[in-house]
Amino acid sequence: MKKLTVELRKEFVQWFQELKYLSDVQILRYIQISHEASSSCAIHTFVDGSKDAYAAVTFLRLEKNDRIEVFLLAAKSRMALLRGATIPRMELQAAVIGARLTNSVVEALVWGNVTTYYWSDSTTVFAWILREENWFVFVGRSKSWWEGPQ
Repeated sequence: MKKLTVELRKEFVQWFQELKYLSDVQILRYIQISHEASSSCAIHTFVDGSKDAYAAVTFLRLEKNDRIEVFLLAAKSRMALLRGATIPRMELQAAVIGARLTNSVVEALVWGNVTTYYWSDSTTVFAWILREENWFVFVGRSKSWWEGPQ
């Protein structure tokens, strides 16, 4: 069995003593906005993908008088498959979960008309979204699956 070094013990004691400061940390989760004020709100969703994972995060941007306030509403992430996941595909997956996340947030807020913005750094995703061809390569295994039961 190894003994703790003096330096490591000192770091641990300092970390342990600083734990008490965590009780001072506050993260506000309640957002109270009147229906009238919702017209000055916008929802911004940021998405990104890499070879290891993809994620989406949704923020509420509120303009009040001469101030802008931003609130984190929701976030979602997923790990990549072990193999076969290309970065463009991961970026598209991020866009998909971002759109779904935004939709669920808008439904939960029960706002009929809210401006939404989607942000991605992938030009490939933008090109794929604008395509009018079938997406069966991405969403299904074969064309017959895409067309449904025969």
